[in-house]
Amino acid sequence: MLTAEQIREKIFRSAEEFNRYYWQKQWSRAKHAYDRASMMAVFMELPETDMAALFGNRAYRDDDSGPAEKGLFDEELVIRAYDECIRNNQTYEVKPYPGNPATTQDYCSDVWTRKGAAHSPYEVYRRA
Repeated sequence: MLTAEQIREKIFRSAEEFNRYYWQKQWSRAKHAYDRASMMAVFMELPETDMAALFGNRAYRDDDSGPAEKGLFDEELVIRAYDECIRNNQTYEVKPYPGNPATTQDYCSDVWTRKGAAHSPYEVYRRA
């Protein structure tokens, strides 16, 4: 069983994993490392100082305390990893839907033609 300090160290090590996977262009692994770290940090109720060190710190809307501070997980890199995962259909946020390039062999990809030819709403998404 891991102690709280060991879990904290593991969360901080996941930032290194994220950076390694990011620069190797393994987008889904990088995204998974970020997701796992953020979920574990919230579950373990890390102090605000640790959360700021990991994920950065932003000023509140009406607070003029200066620019946002970067954390170990660089926000711009995280956003790019998420975008690449979505673009490559490597994430669970992208569900198969008619017209999705990854599932064109299962569905007729032209939704508007199917809607025009359907006699009922249930026929729109039937398999071709």
